[in-house]
Amino acid sequence: MSIQRLTLLFVILTCSISLFAQKKAETLPKWDVTPIELTALNSGFRDINLSITPNGKYLYFMSGRGGQSWSYPNYTSYRGKPEHDGDIWFSKRVNDVWQAPLCLGMPINTSSGEDEPVISADGQTVYFQSWSNWTNRGGPYFRAELHGEKWGTPVALGGGIHRFFAGGFSATDGMSVSPDGTIFVVAVGKSYEGPMDIYITSKGRDGVWAYPEKLDISTPGDERSVFIGADNRTLYFASNGWGGFGKLDIFKTELLGGSKCGPVYNIGKPFNTKEEDYGFVMDVLRDEVYFVRNGDIFYAKLGKDADPRIKPQPVIVLEGTIKDPAGQGVESDITLRRNADKSYVTGSRSNAKTGEYSLVFPRQEGEYTQEIRFNEDYVVEHAISVNAQTPALVEQPIVADPERLIKIAPAVAPQPEKVIVPEPVVHTPVAKAPAPVNAVTALKAVVYFDTDRAEMTPEAAQSLKEAVEILKADGGCTLSLTGHTDADGTKAYNLGLSQRRVQSVADFLKSKGIDFVPKLASKGETDPVTGNQTAEGKRQNRRVEVEVKCEGSDK
Repeated sequence: MSIQRLTLLFVILTCSISLFAQKKAETLPKWDVTPIELTALNSGFRDINLSITPNGKYLYFMSGRGGQSWSYPNYTSYRGKPEHDGDIWFSKRVNDVWQAPLCLGMPINTSSGEDEPVISADGQTVYFQSWSNWTNRGGPYFRAELHGEKWGTPVALGGGIHRFFAGGFSATDGMSVSPDGTIFVVAVGKSYEGPMDIYITSKGRDGVWAYPEKLDISTPGDERSVFIGADNRTLYFASNGWGGFGKLDIFKTELLGGSKCGPVYNIGKPFNTKEEDYGFVMDVLRDEVYFVRNGDIFYAKLGKDADPRIKPQPVIVLEGTIKDPAGQGVESDITLRRNADKSYVTGSRSNAKTGEYSLVFPRQEGEYTQEIRFNEDYVVEHAISVNAQTPALVEQPIVADPERLIKIAPAVAPQPEKVIVPEPVVHTPVAKAPAPVNAVTALKAVVYFDTDRAEMTPEAAQSLKEAVEILKADGGCTLSLTGHTDADGTKAYNLGLSQRRVQSVADFLKSKGIDFVPKLASKGETDPVTGNQTAEGKRQNRRVEVEVKCEGSDK
């Protein structure tokens, strides 16, 4: 080899090493704690990709232990021995003790191997990965909702996430969705054995996920195992590209928007060792951390004097139960709004069997209103005040009036204890006079929705093209929107879902310049156009009916 070629090779190697080593994280001081293996949760196989609810009551993970009717025993190998296809398991904390883990059943787990579970803040939605026929289903990432003890049919996240993976990426090792459901991060590479980078995307107001972009914390090394903290900003990840103690180390940073991140910290010993350390999650109420070392789950308690740089920003966890007087859980939609500007902060849903609900939001002093919506005519409001003395956990149990759960109450003045009847769902236009007596129907259209979704699809937007044109061209037109669902789920949930669908259509039309409030109505599952016994029948019932009426008879 010539001197010139040797010199060129040396320059290339030097630049590569410099590029690889240029990212160096500050290491936090050694923690005076001893991590403990959670033998009650671990198996002889991999138990990885942890996710914990902000209230610390549910821990989800992937396990290769098998033992299910669909399990395939030689799906892959780990530690030199065969391993089953991955399944999603979870454990519930009862009296501060983690119970024996349970496997989620079908239709979430299959013989194709499901992985990377993320449980929502309220414990009612699980996000996960499945490669089973994913290209035709809009995957490889899906979500499913819990109603009582039954998980609903998984629905693909689709959008830019699906296009991203359809474009050629075929290996991942860790995914997370923020507690508010708007941010998605994933560790991605061309192969599982090769290096991976971290990508991020967000969900738009139309409910569609944007195309992911690479986070600037990615290195030429290997980044894996991501988790978004309870504040929707803190990101924990594993890497060998930021220096450290061994193979993979655990790091913490902060999402700043787009592809930008804040300073990166190595969380230090004893969490990081010469072994593979990754999968870090945190219970913010108890200052407890959970992580994975060489495929097993470990636990440690930080203590009150822990270095704040390891923690997310302070949050408030609001939780309780919603039940009837007999103690039966009631499913309802819960919304938290900031009083100062009436802005939406976060939302939740109570479990139909246990009545449990939980939501988390960044700790910001001020006045808030918690709205519990049982149906169109029965809403309960509670004032929530956050100040320096407010504890991290606020408990708010609620007992529902059984008669108002099943009856439509007449409109009355606000009642004591903030139990109110909201303004009617049907509104009169505010910027246009009502259509005259001789108004005729200019257009009837139907917008269809995916299972358990309220987001507008490109097909739905196209179906509204003519309505937009008519409404823009004629100032004497009025608009009515009526939402419907199929019969899956509870009546209370379906009513809320039909309301969200109507609002989604209204928001879309507003974005197109339709600047007046339409007439809105929501009927849930009560007015099907056909039976719900078949998939096609359900598809036809998942709809918003659009009616445009204009003045005169020449339209």
